[in-house]
Amino acid sequence: MGYLYSKNLEIHRLKIERDSLEEYKDVRRQAIINENNRLLKHCESKINEHIENINRIETKIKYMRENTEEDINERLSIKSNYSKTIKENIPDYSPIVFYGIDNIGSVKLIIDQGTLIPAISNNKGKIFVTNKDNIRPTLGNADPGALTYMPYGAIFAFKPLKEEVKDVYQATSSEFEIENMDIKANIDRLYGIITTNENVPRIQNWCLEYGIPIEKVFNHEDFVKNIHEIMNKKVR
Repeated sequence: MGYLYSKNLEIHRLKIERDSLEEYKDVRRQAIINENNRLLKHCESKINEHIENINRIETKIKYMRENTEEDINERLSIKSNYSKTIKENIPDYSPIVFYGIDNIGSVKLIIDQGTLIPAISNNKGKIFVTNKDNIRPTLGNADPGALTYMPYGAIFAFKPLKEEVKDVYQATSSEFEIENMDIKANIDRLYGIITTNENVPRIQNWCLEYGIPIEKVFNHEDFVKNIHEIMNKKVR
């Protein structure tokens, strides 16, 4: 499946979603006229679902591109080695967690709005993270896969709340829930935004635009290389 085929498939899916959205809007109008609250509630739910799908597909089409050998090799290296690298280079009992997201458009939205979960999500209270002992699920959450022809997403590395630290150290599962964080309101807790070389300039530009220090953006290698300085530095 090549790039052009994949892009055309997404364009076709977008048309289907838009057509379905208009159909539900028509049904909603009739439900309002007929005062059918049950049907109205169902239509509102489906309309919101289609709007979210449309936003997701539009974002995907916007950022789709041909794969490059450099990017694919970088992703393969991250998948194979990075979990072990993090575990070996971050000291035990270090207050750090990792949150991954694979949609580069959602990464922009997070940097814009601050919250680690984009506003289109209904779950703003909790997020699933990993600790330094096994970030493999986070790595999976951050990579949409080379065959999607999408750029890598990003990993947000940050300090948990004081009352969460013990749970972070004692987490027995690879993913666990903690409170969501507003990264703009708690910039000192943000250790870094980790992404691929392809994305570093793009995310730095978004940080400049939306008020986050560009020094917070790293590729995977540089984040590990500077981890001790990163975790001991406070940005005012």
